[in-house]
Amino acid sequence: MQNPAMAHAQSRTGWCVAVLGALTLANARPASAQTSRYHHGLYVRVAGGLGFFSDAVDSDPLPPLGSTAEGTLKGVAINAELAVGGSLAPGLVLGGALFVNHMPSLKTTNGQIHTGSSTLLINEIDFDPTTLTVFGPFGDYYFDPSGGLHVQASLGYGILSLGQGRGAPIPIHDQTGSGFAAALGVGYEWWVSSSWGVGLLGHLMFGVGSGKDTGENTWRHRVLIPGVLVSATMN
Repeated sequence: MQNPAMAHAQSRTGWCVAVLGALTLANARPASAQTSRYHHGLYVRVAGGLGFFSDAVDSDPLPPLGSTAEGTLKGVAINAELAVGGSLAPGLVLGGALFVNHMPSLKTTNGQIHTGSSTLLINEIDFDPTTLTVFGPFGDYYFDPSGGLHVQASLGYGILSLGQGRGAPIPIHDQTGSGFAAALGVGYEWWVSSSWGVGLLGHLMFGVGSGKDTGENTWRHRVLIPGVLVSATMN
């Protein structure tokens, strides 16, 4: 027959083991949850914000006098981004991205028209709504696969749909141009679930290209767009 004191001691020992096991499991759950918050697998990002659009423009000789025009178009840009890809390794993402930059209104205050040896300065030219669309491959890298600091880069093809210019002494028709574009960004995201993060993204896009207006005149563009976007990322 078992000694009552010994049985009581064994019972207490069993309870202690059970409590320690429960505490161990409880402490392990947060660590497991934290470990699951790694940037890996399917990647989807949507972002939107505001920026500033600047486009240095010049033209080939324009009718009727063979004059050339140049100036810098400036205005507020509404920026959007959609990126889809996958992780090659925790924290390293490759995929494809679409960037849309819409400018409700642009104007230039440094327009010039060159005719022979003379130059005509133009005080102000207003342009109808304009859109720059860029698409191409991108990469995004998180310095810590479980953290939020990241940098991204993209190379792509850009299409610029420039509205008609109003107020110039010569016709400035609406036009479509295309060319090379690139984007760089740095941002930080905060986890809001096991797979979603929200954050801020500083973004810089630049591009060079050319195109023709509806009068078949050739124009060249050098575009620069800095901006700040709010991002939501699943990864």
